[in-house]
Amino acid sequence: MFDLSEKSLLGRLAPEDRQQLLTLGTRRQFEAGGVLIRQGEVADMVYVLLDGFVKVTAISEEGHLVFLAVRSQGELVGEVGVLDGSPRPTTVTATGAVVALGVGGPPFLGFLARRPSAATVVTRSVTEKLRFSIRRRLEDVGSVRARLARVLLDLGARWGRPGPHGTEIAVGLNQGEIAALVGATERSVNEAFADFRSLGTLSIGYRRVVIHDWSGLRKAAGSTV
Repeated sequence: MFDLSEKSLLGRLAPEDRQQLLTLGTRRQFEAGGVLIRQGEVADMVYVLLDGFVKVTAISEEGHLVFLAVRSQGELVGEVGVLDGSPRPTTVTATGAVVALGVGGPPFLGFLARRPSAATVVTRSVTEKLRFSIRRRLEDVGSVRARLARVLLDLGARWGRPGPHGTEIAVGLNQGEIAALVGATERSVNEAFADFRSLGTLSIGYRRVVIHDWSGLRKAAGSTV
């Protein structure tokens, strides 16, 4: 059995609910760049992520690409459209190799009807995603440096892994994608990264960031200048 974070949906489900959910779908594999869900399509399936990372994006009414979140092992994607019957509000793309369990909409809704305890967990998960989105909007102030620090703190807290030189964040995002997550130009984010590197706060490798100084990053996250 794969490792599950207590913060993930699968990690929060009761063992019998989790086992039941995992019997409902079919395992699918996606390579980097593979699209699990496409914005605007009919929502006929949810995906339970078993391994790897995906990015959640959307095209705004003005035609801009908006980077919304990163999801990983044990989390659920695609549930909003299935729950309310609306077209997909976002696109979900694999950032690297991904293994996911595809569960059809009707079986998923039937599972929730049969398992009230699981329905409660899913409802809380959707609510937390909404709260996170609201918090990100409220935090979308201050300098690019502060906003980048907040994004890195969140990624590090959720998916960082201890390494010999610090906490490694390897979620398969390039700097352009991180810039979209921050809501700034790639140039300004690169300048903020350079500043953090010069201070020894972090270092950067191919599609990964290593945090060396958490306290320095937290201090920067609170900065508005």
